[in-house]
Order: sequence, then C-alpha cells, then structure tokens
Amino acid sequence: MTAVAISGIGYLGPHGSGHADLAEAMAKGQQAFRPVDNSAGFPRLGGARMLAKTEAAAWRPWLSPVAARRLCQASRWTVAAAKMALQDAQWQPDDDPENLAVCLGSAFGPLDVTQRLLREIHGAGPESMAPFDFMESVVNAPAAQVAMAVGAKGPNSALCQREASGLAAVAAGYRWIQSGRAQRVLVATVDEMHPVLHSVLDRLGVLSGSRRGLGMEEACRPLDRRRNGLMVADGASVLLLESESALVARGGEARLWLRGALRAHDPSASTLNWGHDHRELAARLQAWLHKQPKPPQAVISGANGSRTGDALEALVLQATPAVRGRPVLAPKVLTGEYGGGFLTAATLIAQGQAYCVTNDFELDPALQIEPLLERSGPWPGPILISSLASAGSAIWLMVEPV
Repeated sequence: MTAVAISGIGYLGPHGSGHADLAEAMAKGQQAFRPVDNSAGFPRLGGARMLAKTEAAAWRPWLSPVAARRLCQASRWTVAAAKMALQDAQWQPDDDPENLAVCLGSAFGPLDVTQRLLREIHGAGPESMAPFDFMESVVNAPAAQVAMAVGAKGPNSALCQREASGLAAVAAGYRWIQSGRAQRVLVATVDEMHPVLHSVLDRLGVLSGSRRGLGMEEACRPLDRRRNGLMVADGASVLLLESESALVARGGEARLWLRGALRAHDPSASTLNWGHDHRELAARLQAWLHKQPKPPQAVISGANGSRTGDALEALVLQATPAVRGRPVLAPKVLTGEYGGGFLTAATLIAQGQAYCVTNDFELDPALQIEPLLERSGPWPGPILISSLASAGSAIWLMVEPV
C-alpha cells in the first residue's frame, strides 16, 4: 500500500477565505447562517429563510478579473481554493504537471449559470442560450478550470454523490494514487446555494426552516432529538493529496496521513431520501475496519440534522463494534450541509484543531449518541470520517495525525 498524505488545504466559504478563518470560527463555535436573499421572490411565506452564504467576490485575491470573467461562480471558488491548497502545501505544479490530477465532488454543480440558462430558454427560447454558459453549467466545469488554471495534466474527473460528494472525491483521489494513475491529486468539493435551489429544497421539506410555519425552530441540530432538517451552505474546499514518495522527494510536510477509503451503497435508499439498511452498511464498515492496523479513536460524522439521515448514521455507528462508544463529532452544526465546509472542518479537527459548539444539545433516546461539544489537541490515533448520503451513497475515510 502506498502511503498518502494530505499536505495542503484550501477553503473558501461562509466563514471566510482560507482554512485559518474556518479554524478560528470553529474554536469560537461560530455559525454563519444569515437570511436568504429574497429579492427575486423565490422564498415562500412561512418557509426556510436562513443559509450560510459565501461572499460572491471571495475569489478576488486569487484570480484576476480577466481570468474570472470567463468562469462561473463555482469555478471561481474552486480555482481559488485550489490555489490556496497548493500555496498551503508550498508546492507548484510546474515541477511535475503530468502527475497532478484533479477530482471534484459536487451535489448540485454550477447553479448560478444553470438558472441563468433556464431563464434564457424559458424567456426567449432555446436559440437564445449562450453556448459558453452551457459549457460552464456542467458539473465537471470547475474541475476542468482548476486543471487549466494550475497546469494539471493528469486524470480529471467529477462526481455527484449528494451529501457524500466531498468524501467521494477524496476516496477517488486516494485510489488514483494507490493505482499509480497520479502522484498528486487536488480533491475538491463545491456547491452554490442559489436562492432558486434553496427555495426548491424548502418546498421539498428538506430544510430545517421548511416547517417554521408549524412553530418549529429553524436551527442546525445534528443528532439532536429536536432536529428537523438541514441548514445549508455554499463554498469550496480543496485538499492536495500526495504519495509519500512524491512528498519526501520535494521535502514537503504532511498535515495528515490518509490511511484508507471505503465506498458502499445502501440499496434500500430511494432517490429522494436516505435508506434504512444500517446492518449491511455496518457489516461493510466493520469488515474494513477489522483490516486496519489501528482502530479509530473517534468519528467525525457527516450528520446534518436530517431526521432519517442522522438516524441511519447513528444506527450504523452503533452497529459497528470497532467504533461503538467512540467519541463522535458533528461539525456540520457549524458549517452547514453542502459547500465543502465539512471536508475542511473534518481535516482540521483530525489535526487537533480546537472545536467548540455553543448550541445546547438534547439526547435522542432512539439514537443514543451525544456528540462532543468541545475538543482540542492531538488525537492518540486514527480518526474515522463518515458521510452517508440520500440516494444511498456511503463513504468512509481513515486519517491519522502526523
């Protein structure tokens, strides 16, 4: 097995530009949820009204206006975060562009340009559609733009795995290095929470605020008895993965070691919701963990406040002996769902970054998991990062502090 290092982090999101901004917010327990823009009239009365929004121009220190002009919002954010990750790792692709790959995960793809295209088609007919806009509307556009911006000439791919998209990209990048397809991989995740998408998710009953008209509080409460839906966010996160040999050859330093990645699927899931076959998922997870040299010391969970999603996450953890009773952290209480914040937050927590949650917590008797509300300092061993998604995708990563 080839050892794989995480050597660089790039983050651009509601908490700021750069992983240091997110680290500071995590240490203080700061959320970034704000009222959604309703100037276009998309939100419904009595519906969800909050999201964690990234500043539209947060890319400016990393892209010139000329370069940004031809990119959609998702591509701008991802390119900026990729450049941050390379700077953080103190490495530039000029040295070995053929061995640098790009893999991106996104739940929804570039939304701003997509809704603009739809408006043009419905307003003036399909002939009015701008071909250039269409090229930027597909999910692999940000991955391609990253490759062109940094000069990466290795494999390039984009994945859509709903809430697990970020971890799916990391798992794919890990496999590419293991198979020798690349020595380095920029793994990215990006999502835009456009008011149209926020409104659609609200009308589908997905968001915490979807039931605000019934007197339910709009709040992000992963694994909590009172949880009633997602609080959403947008932004981009990028990690640089490197084989140990490539890292040592350039004299680089690892932030974390990525020890393994597991993918699974729950066939009981519908296209619109999480599944219920926790025993099969737990069996897969336990069999994989049994082969690891060291057991995980804690779990960084992708629980996000969904009634069914968090229940499935808890049941899987409870049915997996290797992690049952281990400390659980649920950082989406601070980052929200989508936008890549979870990927950066999980990486920082695994490094020992201070983490604090100021929200109160009520134990759900049906789940019997009480996540840590405060944690800092190095971990004594490997950490399991977990992400289950609606429609059945399941991804787990095992990371180990340096």
